[in-house]
Amino acid sequence: MAEKSLNNDVAVSNIESESVVSDNPEAVPELATFSQGSSIIIGLDEGLVAPADLLHYRGVGESEITILKADKSELKKGDHWATIEKERLEFEEESMLLTERRFNKDMEELRQKQKEAKQARDKEEEKILQSREQLAKFIETEEVPTDVLKRVSEGLKKLDSQLADLKATSSDEKMNELLDLEERTLKLAFDRTKRDFQRSKKRGLLKAEFDGVLELARNYEAAEFPYVIIPDTGELFATISNSSHYEIRITNRNAILQRKDLSGLSLKIKVGGVGEVIHAHFKETKKQDIGNTTKDVHIFKVAKENTDLAKLSLDETRLCEIVEHFEQEHYIIPKTEIAFLRTKVLRAKGWKGLVKDLWPGAELVMEGPYSVAVAMKAK
Repeated sequence: MAEKSLNNDVAVSNIESESVVSDNPEAVPELATFSQGSSIIIGLDEGLVAPADLLHYRGVGESEITILKADKSELKKGDHWATIEKERLEFEEESMLLTERRFNKDMEELRQKQKEAKQARDKEEEKILQSREQLAKFIETEEVPTDVLKRVSEGLKKLDSQLADLKATSSDEKMNELLDLEERTLKLAFDRTKRDFQRSKKRGLLKAEFDGVLELARNYEAAEFPYVIIPDTGELFATISNSSHYEIRITNRNAILQRKDLSGLSLKIKVGGVGEVIHAHFKETKKQDIGNTTKDVHIFKVAKENTDLAKLSLDETRLCEIVEHFEQEHYIIPKTEIAFLRTKVLRAKGWKGLVKDLWPGAELVMEGPYSVAVAMKAK
C-alpha cells in the first residue's frame, strides 16, 4: 500500500462526506492545545510474525527420508537429523571413493611415465654425445682420406642436429609443462565429480542450520529410530525453529521502507483484547529469494515483554502500523481535527501548505495516515 494514498485517504474521505466547511480564522486552535509526542504512525503494511529462525522441510519427488531424531529434539547447529535417499547416497559415496582411488592411481602413473620419459631422453642424449665423441677422436688421431673426413664431418653435424632437436622437444621445462597440463586435466575432471558428489551429499544429509527445536509433522512421529518416511511432493514433514526471540518480517516493497536508514522505525500490531499490542523495533534488512526474484526483507525484533503475544500470532500475517520515532517531542495532530479548517488550502497545497497556513510560525515534520507531526520553526 503506497504511503501517499494512506496519508490522504482519511482527510479526503472526510472532506467529501461533510456538508459544512469552516474557513473561520477564529476556529483555528492554538498548537499548545494538542498533545506532544516523540513518535507518529507513518504508514501501514502487512508483516509475518515468525521466530528468530525458522525452516520448513517438505517432500521432494516422493523420496525416502530416514529420520534420525525424535520429535521435539533440541538440535545444535550442524546436527545431522535426517537423510534423503540413504541407499542412493551410500552408493554415490562408494562410487566417489573408487573414483578417488582411480584418480590417485592415474596421477601416480602419469608421474612415473614422465620419470621414465626423462630417463629415456637422458639415455638418448648420452648415446648421441658418445657417438659424437668417438667420431671427433677418430678424425683427430687418424689420417683419413678427404672423402672419409667429409662423411665424418656430415655425421657430426647430423648428431649435433639430433642433440639440438632432443633438447628443444624434451627439455625439463617442456616435459614439466606437459605433465602439468595432463595433471590439471585429470584434476579438473576429478574435482567436478567430487563437487557434484558434495552437492548431492549436502542435499541428502539434513543438518540443523542453527540451534533450534525439531518438530515432526504429526503423522510422521515414531517411537523408534531410525525410521523411513515417504512424504508427498510439497508435503510438510518437519520444522526447525529457534524461538530465542520473535520477529516481524515485511517483504513487500513499501515506499516508506526504501530509505537507507530504518533504525528509527518500529512496528505496532494490535492483537487479542483491548490494549494488547506487539511492539517491534527495526533490526536489519536481508535479501531473500521469493519466487523468481530477490527482494528485501525488513526484519523487526519483537520486544521481550511481548514474547507471549507473538507466540499467539506465530506464522500469521498481521496488519502493522509503521512508527517513526523522533529525538525530541513534536505536536501530534489528528488529521480529522484540522482537515476542515482550510479545505481549499488542503486541496491546493496538501498538509504541508495547510500547516503553514494555519500556523505561520510552524512547519510540518512528518505526515502519517492518521496524524501529522508539527513543530515551531527555529528562530
